[in-house]
Amino acid sequence: MRKRILIVAPFFPDSNSAQAGHRLLYELIADMSKIFEVSLFLILSSKEELPARYQIPCKNVYIYTLGYASRLFSMLTNFLTFSPRFNTRFSKTIARKLLQLEENENFYYIRFEFSQTFPYAFYAKSQNLSSKIIMGVHDLQIQLILRKGFLESFLFSKFTFDSEKKLLNSADSVSVLCRKDANLVIALYGSCIKVNVETPKVSPWVKNIVRDKSRVLKHTILFIGAMNRVENEDGILWFINEIFMPVRRKLGVGLLYVVGAKPSKRVLRYQCSFIEVTGYVEDPSSYFESASCAVVPLRSGAGIKIKTLEMIEAGIPVITTDIGAEGIDISGKDVAIANSIDAFTKELETKLTALEN
Repeated sequence: MRKRILIVAPFFPDSNSAQAGHRLLYELIADMSKIFEVSLFLILSSKEELPARYQIPCKNVYIYTLGYASRLFSMLTNFLTFSPRFNTRFSKTIARKLLQLEENENFYYIRFEFSQTFPYAFYAKSQNLSSKIIMGVHDLQIQLILRKGFLESFLFSKFTFDSEKKLLNSADSVSVLCRKDANLVIALYGSCIKVNVETPKVSPWVKNIVRDKSRVLKHTILFIGAMNRVENEDGILWFINEIFMPVRRKLGVGLLYVVGAKPSKRVLRYQCSFIEVTGYVEDPSSYFESASCAVVPLRSGAGIKIKTLEMIEAGIPVITTDIGAEGIDISGKDVAIANSIDAFTKELETKLTALEN
């Protein structure tokens, strides 16, 4: 008989989601189900739409939802316990249901994915949870805070650091997506923390991409990312205004594809004959095969960027910031790092003219 495990997560896993985190969660469940009998415990925002039908390789799926009022109440009532970023999904009522489930099932271990679920692990530990606790870290919150605006960083950086340290030290082990994050966890929060690196998989369609020079379109640029994420919207607007438009005026050429779900009105207003805002594309292979180069102009965020991994795997030349490439081994790859407007502009001009001859 296979051992039983429970995965606790703050959103629905989906192999075809526009959000990298949702896809990674699905892949985690699929991989774990080959070894263990997996159950899934979801704590969702009431805004999240559930598919009418879904197939997840789990024995059981337990779903709980929290409305806006409940999430706000949680953030306020738990304000002195953990910084706000960790409290957006916590409910003592749901925490008790989790403990009851653990008591009935006696799981081999419970894995808490993403920082929103970590307070459940801490609470369960305080109630003498018998199962082992694993925390799946996708973004170190202290990095996110320090890369945000001055006000949030000034108000919450120390609180976030203390909260993250307390939470991660309550786990039996911590899993991260790259060696860089493993080193940060140990350096910042203690060498006694057991850290495992689980390199994420790229989307299945990436392996089928064939880049043929005869099909690559000159002067074309690809940006891809879920547009409802603040760092993606900020990055593409910075790129369009400060880099792409000046380069296009100088060279007289340039076509930009902005591929990603839920573009805002701020992004959509740039739609024109040389900026194509596509919205969600289930299989963006054709863009990867035809673009001259790809850009990851991120100025905030943390953790490994799946989009960058996919671009490298596809063999498309990439221009990115340090943030867009962090945690990724780019040695020997066609990846240029550019953190300033001038540097990014120079690299873009080089990439766009590389196919002229």
